[in-house]
Amino acid sequence: MKFNKKVVGSLLCASILLSNSLVSAASFSDVTRESVWAYDYIIELADQDIIKGYPDGTYKPFGNISFLETIALLNGIVKPSEAETKQAYENQKDFLKNYPDADWAYNQLAVFLERKIISREEIETASRANMLKRENPAYINRINVAQLFARAMNLSEESVGLIDVSDINDVPASARGNIAALVKAGVLHPRGREGKFEPYAAITRAEMAKMVSTANKYVKNNPISTKEITEKGIFQTYANVAGTGNLLYNIGNDKKAVAINSSTIIQNKDKQNLNINDLSKYSGAEVEVTYQELTSGKVAKSIRFLSDGEFKDGEYTFVSTRTSANRNYITIKDKNYEKEYEFKDSYIKNGNSYVLLQDIKKDTILNIKFENNAIKEASVKNVQSGQYRVERKETRNGIDYISVTPSNGGAVRTYSVYRDTPVIRGNSNSTFSSILPGETVDLSFKYTDVIDRIVVYSGNESVNGSYTFKEIWNNTLFVVENRTGRTKEYRIYDNSVFIEPAYRDSLRNGDQLELSVDSYDRLLSVRLTSKSAFGNGVLANYKNNYRNNELLIFDENNRFSRVYPESQRIKLFEDGREISLSRIGTDGIASVVYDTSGNILEIHFNTKRTDERRGKITKITRDYDYITINITLERLGSLPSRYVTYRYPSNFDWNELTYKEGETVRVYMVNDKVSSLYRY
Repeated sequence: MKFNKKVVGSLLCASILLSNSLVSAASFSDVTRESVWAYDYIIELADQDIIKGYPDGTYKPFGNISFLETIALLNGIVKPSEAETKQAYENQKDFLKNYPDADWAYNQLAVFLERKIISREEIETASRANMLKRENPAYINRINVAQLFARAMNLSEESVGLIDVSDINDVPASARGNIAALVKAGVLHPRGREGKFEPYAAITRAEMAKMVSTANKYVKNNPISTKEITEKGIFQTYANVAGTGNLLYNIGNDKKAVAINSSTIIQNKDKQNLNINDLSKYSGAEVEVTYQELTSGKVAKSIRFLSDGEFKDGEYTFVSTRTSANRNYITIKDKNYEKEYEFKDSYIKNGNSYVLLQDIKKDTILNIKFENNAIKEASVKNVQSGQYRVERKETRNGIDYISVTPSNGGAVRTYSVYRDTPVIRGNSNSTFSSILPGETVDLSFKYTDVIDRIVVYSGNESVNGSYTFKEIWNNTLFVVENRTGRTKEYRIYDNSVFIEPAYRDSLRNGDQLELSVDSYDRLLSVRLTSKSAFGNGVLANYKNNYRNNELLIFDENNRFSRVYPESQRIKLFEDGREISLSRIGTDGIASVVYDTSGNILEIHFNTKRTDERRGKITKITRDYDYITINITLERLGSLPSRYVTYRYPSNFDWNELTYKEGETVRVYMVNDKVSSLYRY
């Protein structure tokens, strides 16, 4: 098809284009002032020869309009020059020839594609929806008409508060700003169609007449700008102000800002499309912005980043280092890309010591601070050793990797394992290939995020991990497993090691421990991970005030504190799995983990009904079958005072019983039955 010099944007129906018997406005038999609300708009456009009627003398004001008819009418509002139309067709003809039924509107479609009023994807979508058929095409809906009008008129998005319809939630969020702009321009009524917008309903020929008439008046007073300005600068940030997104960038010392709307094309340096959420990682990048000056301000047509963004202070993965002209350079990466920076030192801080750059292993996690586009400070992020559950193993580029989950809950983390990393199983050396998914391992690290040593505990996954210290009595360690809420007892042997600072005599009820146990369930080592600030106040009663997103935590003295897990970033666990506040019951017992300043770090809930209460021994009796201890429990939060009993079997040695009447004890209960006693 050759360029068609005759612009056909002023007709409403393709089938009418070839007719020579069109009627004038005065003879529309179905358009009277009494019968058609849009009478004045229809007569006005007919007198201007913008719309015409049918050969049978009708206008069919309540009939619907097609996609291509909408494009043709909008072309009359846009009013492209003949030269622009010709060039647009030359640029787009290879694409448009895929839609032969739309050949009568090729010129208009080409202009709209060039001006980015419509995209190729939208034309393809319209074709799949049968909107481009020559005969009986599917009708365009109101939401698509609104989008096309707003783009064609070069309107910038406005506040949704301008729209007053009851079905606003049915309107896609991406289209509300454009609809509001049309309301502000007078093209659409704020109350829509009898109080509703009906986004997916077809638009009538009467409604289209009103839209075209008001749009023409608006454009006459506010000419459409076709001038595009392209600038290069340094991207600073993206800000959402009063519901409008603005791209902020600098050109030298000048600060610039352009609005971004749903039509703005955003791409990286490789011309891959980006979305608004990707902008945060491009701070400091060189950017090319193409925008138009509209009556409402500058609106970006396209944004293209010409480089990657500059990293901000935070954690990064070490990749490599090099020296050139007596200058040191470090390559680091985040989740998105790698970047090299100059570093003035030849070593990196590691706790109270330093590590030479050439000794840093790949994949080490570094804490980095930047200044003047160079690394100012760098230190190794020390990784805490502990117990983990093996999820999977793999080998990539000759390096072994192991993915594990912390035994006390948390996300899966993948670590590098070098070929010389020792693996110990039981009392002998083993190999990395012998480790199986589901096994529990103890991982230790030097100064990097690379594993330095692996100890495998076969068949003992449930006993290795995070525990709450209760007491040491008769050379036995009593703890509560945080993952399950079960009480565990471990005999302390001569070779059981209390790793500094977990001094045996300094442990208090509520301290958090990590235990290492061999394949025979023998205690190997005890490591202190967190000191309790409140001694015996670890197990507490709680009430869930979910409406205010808060928990009430009662200590053993029935004092309570308000806890807001989300805002205070307190982790909640159930049977070792991290959960949200909405998963928690209305009240019950929980295990609370504090730091040394008394701040709550974690709260553990158990699906098994568990309780730990303080009580006073009122009576101890002995008969043929049992030694019975009667205890009166004190009130705790919403749990009332009550009377319980605890029995030792008849073969228990009476002389070994050290409890006395009147003594205050801690009572551990499971499903309302006393499981064990502890001395304060």
